[in-house]
Amino acid sequence: MSKSAERPTHYAEHVPSAARSIIDNVEALAIAFVMALVVRQFALEVFKIPSDSMYPTLNGEATNGDRVIVNKARYLFGGPNRWEVTVFKYPLDVRRNFIKRLVGMPGERFTVLDGDIWVNGTIERKPERVQRHIWFERFPEPTRFVQVPDYCSFKPSTGAKWTGNRQQWSVTAGDTAARLDFDFGQPVPLRGDRAFTYNDARDYRLHGTVRASAGATVGIEFTVRGRPFTITLPTSGNASIAFDRAPFAAVRAVDERGASKQLPADDTVDIEIAHWDWRIQVSIDGVPWFDYELDPKPWAESDAALFAERRRDNSSAHPRRFAAATSAIALTALGGTVTFDELTVDQDLHYTYASPNGVDELKIPDGHYFLMGDNSHGSRDSREWHRIQVKDPKTGELIWGEEYSWGLDSDHMFDPQLTNFVDLEGNPYAIPLFNIGKPRTNAAVVAYEPFGLIPEENLVGRGFCVFWPFPPFAPEFRPKLIR
Repeated sequence: MSKSAERPTHYAEHVPSAARSIIDNVEALAIAFVMALVVRQFALEVFKIPSDSMYPTLNGEATNGDRVIVNKARYLFGGPNRWEVTVFKYPLDVRRNFIKRLVGMPGERFTVLDGDIWVNGTIERKPERVQRHIWFERFPEPTRFVQVPDYCSFKPSTGAKWTGNRQQWSVTAGDTAARLDFDFGQPVPLRGDRAFTYNDARDYRLHGTVRASAGATVGIEFTVRGRPFTITLPTSGNASIAFDRAPFAAVRAVDERGASKQLPADDTVDIEIAHWDWRIQVSIDGVPWFDYELDPKPWAESDAALFAERRRDNSSAHPRRFAAATSAIALTALGGTVTFDELTVDQDLHYTYASPNGVDELKIPDGHYFLMGDNSHGSRDSREWHRIQVKDPKTGELIWGEEYSWGLDSDHMFDPQLTNFVDLEGNPYAIPLFNIGKPRTNAAVVAYEPFGLIPEENLVGRGFCVFWPFPPFAPEFRPKLIR
C-alpha cells in the first residue's frame, strides 16, 4: 500500500496547531476578501461627496464631505424611480461617478418652470417623504450660500402690542386682529453660477409652536405668487382655509379633517404650514388638517408670451408660470392671548434652467434619464453637460471632450495654466484659442453637442444613507437615510 493510502482519515488533526491556525486565518481572509469584492461590485459601495451640488441633501468637501453608502443592487432588480438620489457614471468620462437627483424619465417631455419640474405639460410634485428632507432654513439661520447678510425677521404691525423677538412672540388681542408679518428683507443673491435671489423662490414652510387662550383665534396668511391662502384656527368653532380656486384647473382635496377641529385652549401645539410644487398643507401636531393639490392650467396654453419674453431677454434664467410676485407670510391673533415660539421659515429647492443647451422643453429619449443637483443654482448636471470636438494641436486629429473647468466636480488635478481641455479618456490638452465658458462661439470648436442625458447602463445605484461624519469629528451629526 502506498504512503498516501496509509495517511489517517483525520490527517488535519496531525497538522501542527500553529500551521493549522495560519491556514484557517488565510482561508477566512480570502473568503472575506472575495465577499467584499462581490458586495462592492453588486450590492453596496461607499462614496465621498466632493462638491456642494446636492446641498442641502448632501454636504460636499467644503463642509467635511458626507460619506454615503450606495445601494448598487437596487437597479439589478428594477429601474429607477423619479426623485431618487442616484450615483451614475459621468457621460463625458465613465471612469468618474457623480451623484444627483433623478428628475426626468424616459419618453417624457421635460422642462423646468417657475422653480418646479414639469412633465408632459403638468407639474410633477415631489412626494412628501422626499420634500421633508430637502427643506432648508431661511430664518433664523439662512443657508450658507447667501452672499450677503440676510436681514429677514418677524415684525409686528403698527399698533399691535406684541412682545418678544426673533422666534418668540406673544400678544393679548381684542376684537381687532394683531398682525405679525414676516419681512423677507432685500432680495438676497445666492452664490452659484446662475443669477438667482430669494425673490425668485415662492415655496416656503412655516413651523413652530402656538398656545392660545380660551376664545382666541389664530390666523396664518400665506401668499404665493400674489394668491393668498388664509388659515383660521380658533379655540372655539371649526378651523378653515380660504383661497380663490378660480385660477386653477383643478383643486384636489387630499385632507380636510381640520374642518371639524379646533385648537385646544391653553395648550401648546406644533403648527406647520407648507407650500411646495403647488400643494398647500396645514398640520397640527404632525397631523394634516388641510391638504390640497392645486393644478395650474397647462402652461402651454397661456405662457407663449412669457417664453417669447424670455427669448428676447437672455438674462431670464428661470421662466415663470405665473407673473412674478413675492411670497408673503403673516400671523394674526384675535380675541385672547396668543403665544408663538420656535418660529422657523424654510425654503424649498428652486430649480433653474439656465442651460447653454438652450432647450425650453426637452423630449427625453427611451433608455435615458435627466438628473439635477438639489443645489440647482450651483450644480452642473444634465441641464448643461455637453461635449466639444476640437483638433489635437499635435496630430491634427479630431477629439471629443470638455472644458477643463469643473473644480470640485472633477477628479483631475491638472494645472489650469497648462490645461484647458480634457478628452473623454481624461487626457489633458492645451488647445490654442480655446475660450473656456463659450463653447458655441469659440473659434477652436469644430462641433458642439448636448451630452447631459444619462443612459440606463450608466446608472450605478441609489444613495442609501449617510454614515459619516459625526461629532467629535465634525460639528454636525450627519448620519441619515437619503431621500
